[in-house]
Amino acid sequence: MPDQSSTRIRLEFEELVLDRPKKRWNLYFVVASEHPEDGDRFVYAIVPKLFVPVRPPANNVVDFSPDGDGGEGMMILERDMPKDRSISVFTWLMHSRNRTRSSGDLLKAIASMLSKSNEVEHVGSILGGGIPWVAVTKAAFGGLEIVGKVLKRLPDRNLGFLSMGEVFGNEFENEVERDRSNGLSTGFGRMTWTWSASSNAD
Repeated sequence: MPDQSSTRIRLEFEELVLDRPKKRWNLYFVVASEHPEDGDRFVYAIVPKLFVPVRPPANNVVDFSPDGDGGEGMMILERDMPKDRSISVFTWLMHSRNRTRSSGDLLKAIASMLSKSNEVEHVGSILGGGIPWVAVTKAAFGGLEIVGKVLKRLPDRNLGFLSMGEVFGNEFENEVERDRSNGLSTGFGRMTWTWSASSNAD
């Protein structure tokens, strides 16, 4: 079995089912995880860069499968396996009340509310996928309760929270994929996601 230094792990969103009758949704996710290189910091991002529009023909179901070849869902992060073989990932589903607002503006707003400017660092696509991530200290991150309060200050609707963290046993490399599904904390819907493993040598 390869050690964690030779294994890459990847998180993809597969499907979202909303259990609410609203006809039009403009969705985005706030995702937070541990910094892959600095244990004293968290990173967070807005995904996707463009809001996910959900209209009546979709029946309030979002399938994140991409067109063409590649992964089976929407790639959220990819990194080397942590030394302790566990990772924390926290996700909030948001509905934008302004279709023209950009993900960059949202990321800037959350950064300014979470921490002082000297505690924020733009770290680019440090977790892959071309997604821009911002790093803050764990003290600035403040935990899930603080982030929840910050999101309430946005002019958008928080549809619920999910913990997508995972502990990877030594057997995970043999599993290759691990499918997960859980309801949003509000009961407004259900998410399905996948963790996958690959060798750095691939």
